[in-house]
Amino acid sequence: MKILFRVVAALLALCVFPAAYFLSFLKFAISAVVMNIADDVSIHSAVKFFADPDSPAGALLRDTGGFWKNEWIEPLKPAGISFLVFFALALVLALVIFFFAAFSNKRLVVTCLGAAGVLAMIGVYISFGRFAAPLLDGTITLTSIISTEELSFLLSITVSLLGSVVELKMFQLTSATLVMSLIFAGIAIWGLAFILTQDENERKKERELRTAKKKKKAAKKAHA
Repeated sequence: MKILFRVVAALLALCVFPAAYFLSFLKFAISAVVMNIADDVSIHSAVKFFADPDSPAGALLRDTGGFWKNEWIEPLKPAGISFLVFFALALVLALVIFFFAAFSNKRLVVTCLGAAGVLAMIGVYISFGRFAAPLLDGTITLTSIISTEELSFLLSITVSLLGSVVELKMFQLTSATLVMSLIFAGIAIWGLAFILTQDENERKKERELRTAKKKKKAAKKAHA
């Protein structure tokens, strides 16, 4: 049963990474006078888009247009940074769970780490909600975050005019974060089920094994 627990927990932890990278991560919908645009974005597709040297979005990473210095970006940074920190924490927890599940029998640790992963994903949702709120309620418009410093005069006027007709209707997390949350919850429930249904004789043997290890360590220190 120990092997079964470790294998399942390790496999679940590994599933977090392809879920985060390949599944749809967020969905957006933009409404304009003559058309509506809606699409799903995964981290995989976003990486390809931003890595393309011919893509205008690549300039955001290189900061050639002063995008990150835009006054309208500043209010979004705290929530955006919190979102990235919680998301990175979730990935780190998945990695730690894998190593504990694969190389130890510490079911309680794995269970607690799974619960911590759920809390990290809650942080992801809350942070993203705060990030998206000003964009959805019109406090910050899509055109206001586009720097016009390096655009021609006509393009600058065009961007300004579009601000009154372009509106972000939807901006929400989708499959990737949901699946990640379910995986962490599954790990926590899986571990809790094993802990609660553990045979009393097995618990006694584990306690005796821990006691023997402590005595062995104490003896080594005494000889040293």
